[in-house]
Amino acid sequence: MDMLLYDYHDAMELAFTSEYTPTHAVHMLSNTVKSMMKTIETNLEVGASKYQGSHSCLRHIFLMNNYKQILVQLEGCKALSKILGQDFKEHLERKVQENVHNHLQHTWKEMIMLIGNQDPKSSSSASKSSKDKMKSKMKAFNAAFEQSHDQYCKIVIFDDALRAVVQQSISQLLIPAHHAFIQSLIKEHRAWKLNSITLKYTTDMLRTMVGEMLNCKVESDTVSGLSQN
Repeated sequence: MDMLLYDYHDAMELAFTSEYTPTHAVHMLSNTVKSMMKTIETNLEVGASKYQGSHSCLRHIFLMNNYKQILVQLEGCKALSKILGQDFKEHLERKVQENVHNHLQHTWKEMIMLIGNQDPKSSSSASKSSKDKMKSKMKAFNAAFEQSHDQYCKIVIFDDALRAVVQQSISQLLIPAHHAFIQSLIKEHRAWKLNSITLKYTTDMLRTMVGEMLNCKVESDTVSGLSQN
């Protein structure tokens, strides 16, 4: 980092020294700024590596937050934005999108796998093992969702637009999968001829909770078809 500071000083000296052309000075300053931004990016990636184990999903939240903040700062500083160029801005935007995608893969896609691959047998002869299997899936999903919900309630996403994108991306992935599973459960419920079935979370409740944990306003839309007892 010391070398970068020296480079910056030298570049500023060049900018105000008549023996160098303005073009030369701007080129030197541009290289210095780009080198500093590269170091910042490296430090961010190193800093994100501290999130491991049960907190590993926070790695992607940390990175998307910081890359988005750099973009916001660039938009407020036209001179610096011009020095770094459009390619650098697009690079940062890709970094944000990449980490939004990775956080979905790591936390939420793994979660919906718990209720995936259901193969309901909608007939009066549906076996008890099939019923137990579906209930077990729902129980595992609920536990995983509650753990992530508690964790995400403590997460801060500073940029309003980014927070809305994250909330929407989770909903678009989670809600249809949960709805499909509930519909399968309804079919099994009829086949088993049970008098009642207790559903801890309806799809509508799940949608609301996803919005609450990121402090985003969501609209209610009941789609589950099973009531909370």
